[in-house]
Amino acid sequence: MDLLPVTGTEIATWVFILIAVLVLVLGVLLFVLGRRKANKAADDAASSAESDDASG
Repeated sequence: MDLLPVTGTEIATWVFILIAVLVLVLGVLLFVLGRRKANKAADDAASSAESDDASG
């Protein structure tokens, strides 16, 4: 009743899968955070442009 991988190939496969999932999750996180930062910068630029138009 072996619950853990025994052979080196099985261990390497699980390590590869875990690393791939970790890279995928980090990539999605960076993408989402980057989009959020870009959207905030665009909103800030738009709001400052509107306030410049209103004052001038």
